[in-house]
Amino acid sequence: MHESKDLRGVDFDEVDGISCTALVRTLVDLPAVCHEFKAGVALDHAMRHEPAVLDRVVQRHLEVARRGRTGTVALRALLAERSDANLVDSGFERRTLRLIAGSALPPPVTQHHVVDGDFQCWLDIAWPAFKVAVECDSLAHHQGERAFRWERVRRRRLIALGWTILEFTYREVTQQGPMVLAEIARHVP
Repeated sequence: MHESKDLRGVDFDEVDGISCTALVRTLVDLPAVCHEFKAGVALDHAMRHEPAVLDRVVQRHLEVARRGRTGTVALRALLAERSDANLVDSGFERRTLRLIAGSALPPPVTQHHVVDGDFQCWLDIAWPAFKVAVECDSLAHHQGERAFRWERVRRRRLIALGWTILEFTYREVTQQGPMVLAEIARHVP
């Protein structure tokens, strides 16, 4: 049995009548019990649905962090990585950002909103000044006939607006990083 001595009322929530740990406390504790990457994916997911959650996680982390507390160092790294408030839709996008950050490329923006009349979409990673975007194409988010049709319409509209769209797979980003960076560098000075 495990007992925590630093739980407060703010650390509890109720879901469907069942007492549980609140979202912020769960995010604070997660790096102690799972791989840092998975904890980061959970943090990114929470930030997409509620961007202000990052500030609350930082605050609660500062309140409970102490030397020897499992997960403290990992959470500190996750929070530092997200301190620029880059919103991402997936761990795949986070890995792509890490790859780009380790290169000489200028820093991109994430979830760039493009609007043209009745058309609007969000680009995963973009350099708006150059009208270049990187799309992280995972099977999980691009399956089905509806997604297939929308991606074609979306691509045509973005090209008509002057955008260059570079699409990469997870395998390319994780196993062929130099090729990905070289391709981006051809379009982003």
